[in-house]
Amino acid sequence: MLLKIQQEVEKKSSRSSSFSDNGSIYSVKTDVSRTGRTFNSTERMSSATARRPRLNLIMSVAALVKPQMRGLLAKRLRFHIICSFAFSVGVAALYKFGVAEPRKRAYANFYKNYDAQKEFEAMREAGVFQGVQPTGK
Repeated sequence: MLLKIQQEVEKKSSRSSSFSDNGSIYSVKTDVSRTGRTFNSTERMSSATARRPRLNLIMSVAALVKPQMRGLLAKRLRFHIICSFAFSVGVAALYKFGVAEPRKRAYANFYKNYDAQKEFEAMREAGVFQGVQPTGK
């Protein structure tokens, strides 16, 4: 049973190439065992190129790095908590120096010269209040 499986795997991973008699047509049939797909390609080649022996270069594929499965949530949470804390401190500083401080200065400048009694008299003469009659009436 094991021998039969090994033979099937060897068949699937074999690569064959063939040349035509006159050396002008070159075709390659490749069956890749991992994907199970067959690739056929035919190319027209010059007679000088077809006479030279073809070198089959097999490139080695680097092993893929295994994904981190243990402690992934803790690692991502640590990163995101630190980033969100830094972002919130930055936004708070921008709000304090961009909105709150200018607003405090504007209120301070307004109330520096504000006379409440003078404003009351102006509103009473304009008839804003219902309980207080203007002085002329």
